[in-house]
Amino acid sequence: TARLAAQLIMPAVYASDDLWTLRQVKEYAGLGIGGIVLLKGTSGQARVLADSMTSASRVAPFVAIDAEWGLNMRLVDAPRFPANGNLSPRVEDQLMYAYGREVARECRQLGINMVLGPVLDVGEGNHFLGVRSFSGDVGRVSDLGLSYGRGLADGNVIAVAKHFPGHG
Repeated sequence: TARLAAQLIMPAVYASDDLWTLRQVKEYAGLGIGGIVLLKGTSGQARVLADSMTSASRVAPFVAIDAEWGLNMRLVDAPRFPANGNLSPRVEDQLMYAYGREVARECRQLGINMVLGPVLDVGEGNHFLGVRSFSGDVGRVSDLGLSYGRGLADGNVIAVAKHFPGHG
């Protein structure tokens, strides 16, 4: 039915607390969409939108963010972590798991329940993937990506593995 199809839609919105954006998010919720994807803004603005979407929705919505290397990737006032491609070659699975748990904790504080990450492409030096990919080694990308994703999941945030076709 149309209502079930609407739940598959997640429009992207800038994390803004202006009245137009808040009205738009409430309208989306009234249409029964499945959630929103937060773009650039502040943590406070993200919290306001997440709360608005959740309170106006009949079904618990997904509130997602592109946070491959933490919320600061999109929210200017969030704690800053290094981009995946800038991690030390000595970073181990346990640290990536703890990192995923910390990002999940920060997400939950803001009402975010889904992270569009990690990137599981293999590549380094490539201008586009250089900062997004964990490594040029398949095993390392797999290990670190799984550890980060498990940390998010154990922190009650949905991890969504990403791949950029044609890039890695």
